[in-house]
Amino acid sequence: MARGAGPVDSVKKWVVGYAWRPLSYKDQSVGLGIWARQIEIAELPYREVMKQVGRWDPDRAPRYAVLTRLINPLLGPYLSARDSAIAQAGLGQTAMALMAHRDRFGSYPASLAELRRKLGWRIPEDPFSGKPFVYKRRGAGFLLYSFGPNLRDDGGSEIKSDPHYGDIVWTCDK
Repeated sequence: MARGAGPVDSVKKWVVGYAWRPLSYKDQSVGLGIWARQIEIAELPYREVMKQVGRWDPDRAPRYAVLTRLINPLLGPYLSARDSAIAQAGLGQTAMALMAHRDRFGSYPASLAELRRKLGWRIPEDPFSGKPFVYKRRGAGFLLYSFGPNLRDDGGSEIKSDPHYGDIVWTCDK
């Protein structure tokens, strides 16, 4: 036996279908505005993005924008992840250039400027600092690192348990 639409079903239909719709549309509008600002600044280096965090901070969404407030925090970390990957690739390229220098000249250079000058190669910059990676000779090898998402020079110490702190580090002992 089929049930007809009772008063409870009618109330649910009205609340979900009619009363919630204006708030849902407004929530979508707020979300799209925040996402548009995120896209606008996503092409900037991380250090510039961090200066503009207030422009796309999801906590600035109004309380009625429930979906926006739930979804936006999930979208923010991609910026540091993107530049962390760029830093890892740049550190790898720089480490290979350092090893090429060692193979060609018998030792690692005193600085990255010397590496650039002697090999004539373009050496990537740290996407977090906008400057060359930090390079230090260490024994027979070297220490090479990026400032990382906290935008500070932590002296080449990385904290693997939390990727938002510490430096992104490459070492070579030979």
